[in-house]
Amino acid sequence: MTPEAARTLVWGRRLRAIMAGALVVVTASYAVVLNLKTNQPLLGTGSTEVAALTVALVVVSGLGIVAALRPSGCNRLIGLAGESHQQRPDPEMPPGCTARKVVGHHSDCTAFSSHLIQIAGKPRCAGCTGMVAGGVAGILIGIALGAGLFSSSRDADAMAAVIGAAVSVAGFAGSYRKNATPRERVLASFALVAGAVTVASILSAFGAPQGVFGLCTAVAVVGLRIDVSRLLHLAVCLECGSAAATTSAA
Repeated sequence: MTPEAARTLVWGRRLRAIMAGALVVVTASYAVVLNLKTNQPLLGTGSTEVAALTVALVVVSGLGIVAALRPSGCNRLIGLAGESHQQRPDPEMPPGCTARKVVGHHSDCTAFSSHLIQIAGKPRCAGCTGMVAGGVAGILIGIALGAGLFSSSRDADAMAAVIGAAVSVAGFAGSYRKNATPRERVLASFALVAGAVTVASILSAFGAPQGVFGLCTAVAVVGLRIDVSRLLHLAVCLECGSAAATTSAA
C-alpha cells in the first residue's frame, strides 16, 4: 500500500469517527436542553406520537439485528456486494492474499483473528455480535419509551442523555481501536448502539420531530461505525497484501 493510500484510509476513518462523535454530542446536548430549559410538558404514555416512535425504534432495532446477522444479504440488497470479502472471486483479492474462504465477513487469516469470537463453537464477527446485542437493547429501550419510563423526571432524563452519549462515544472509540480484543469489540459495538438509542428515546418523549431527529442520528452513527470498520478491513488487507508482495519480490 502506498503512503498516499495509507494516509487516505487513516484520515477517512478519523473523519468518520469525528462526525459520529459530533453527532452524538450535539444530539445529547439537544436532549439535555429540552429537559432542563423548556416549558414544554413531556408527552404521556398515551400519546400517538410516542406510540409511533416506539414502533419505529423497535422496528429499526429489529432491522439492525437482521443486518448484523446477515451482512452479506444486506450488502447485496444495497448494492455493495463487490466491496465485501465473501463476494469477491479469488483473482480480485489483494495481491499476495492467501485467504481462500471467509468466516463471517472477514478473510480467514490471522490478520482478522481479533475480529472473531467463538459462539457455540463457531466463529462469529465480534462487531456484529455486539450490534445484535445492541439491537436487542434498542428493542427494550423502545418498549421502555412506550411504557413512559422516559417521561417521569426531566433531571433523570437529562442525566441519562449525557450517560447515553458518553457510552455511545466510548463504544465508537473502542471499536475504532485496531488492537482491540474480540470481547472488547463486542462490548464496544453494544455500547455504541445502546447509548445512541437511549439518547434517541429521550428525545422521542418530546414529540415526533425530536424523536425522528434522534432516531436518524442513531442510524447515522451506526452507519459511520460500519464504514469505519470497512475502511479498517480494507487497510488490513492492503497492508497484508503489500507485505506479501514485497516478500515475494525479495
